[in-house]
Amino acid sequence: MNKLVFGALALTLTSTAGFASDNEWLSLDQEIDALASSLTVQGGAGIGGWIGANYSTNSDTNMAEFGTVGRFNVTGSVGDYGYKVSIDHATGDGDGDGLMVRDAYVSFPCGDAITTTFGQFKQPYNRSGLISGNRLLFLGRTDVARAGRSEGIKVSGSFDALDWAVSMQDNDGVTDDETVMTVRATFDLMGDGVGNVEGAYGAGDGMNATIGVAMSDDSAADTSDTNIEFNMTGGAWSIGAEMDDDDASGDTATAITGSYMLTPDTWELAVRMENDGADGSDDDIRFGVNKYVSGHDCKWQFDYDSGDDTDTISVGVLVSF
Repeated sequence: MNKLVFGALALTLTSTAGFASDNEWLSLDQEIDALASSLTVQGGAGIGGWIGANYSTNSDTNMAEFGTVGRFNVTGSVGDYGYKVSIDHATGDGDGDGLMVRDAYVSFPCGDAITTTFGQFKQPYNRSGLISGNRLLFLGRTDVARAGRSEGIKVSGSFDALDWAVSMQDNDGVTDDETVMTVRATFDLMGDGVGNVEGAYGAGDGMNATIGVAMSDDSAADTSDTNIEFNMTGGAWSIGAEMDDDDASGDTATAITGSYMLTPDTWELAVRMENDGADGSDDDIRFGVNKYVSGHDCKWQFDYDSGDDTDTISVGVLVSF
């Protein structure tokens, strides 16, 4: 009896579908398309980010700790207006645990050659701070890198080999109307410039070189800092030099970085020497080995840091999506 009932029901359904008119099928297609459109993120947003885990140990200070980092980025545009929101979670970096909003800004064109950014964004000061956290040569940035964000407005543009940016941002930790003004300019001396990746991975066979200079004026502290940088790649090798003059302390910090692709697209060796410029300070020397599984999107990193009369060994893995 059940077989007869189910058979009749199946026959009825197939018969109904078989006798459906072309208009009915067209209406169904339109409903499906409308549903698909409603599920699409407004503005064609793209989702990305990265996940990393690391371990560091220092026998001189009896330190051993695990750390993690997770970044979630949403970017997109609506007409001529672009936007970006990024949230991350990090442990073992000295900033404490928990979620934190990094970027939250809207960008829009002003004419044909100028872009305005309004919201919370990185200070456009030095390349070592502006490079994305998943495109670094070592597990950490240079000591003088400025990778923090604050609210403000920025105008930027490019003309041939020249890129420039001017920003006015809130002074973090200051409750009044004090601001930080930043001016930055870079010029590609050779080739297409060095791009936004540290090291020699993906540099190509030609010679590429970029020079940059930036000035930052802090109205609250009444000080001005200056940064000068030079970066160059040539096939399997890369070099970078950075000098940062701190007006408040009178010290001039330096960072020199070099790398060599031992095996094309797979193994890269790196060394970095830094000095904070203070009287009597020693050089901080760091060695690194990177194993690229899928470029910077998936890599292992091994660091050895001999700074401050202590030796720190770190290992980390990072996967981007």
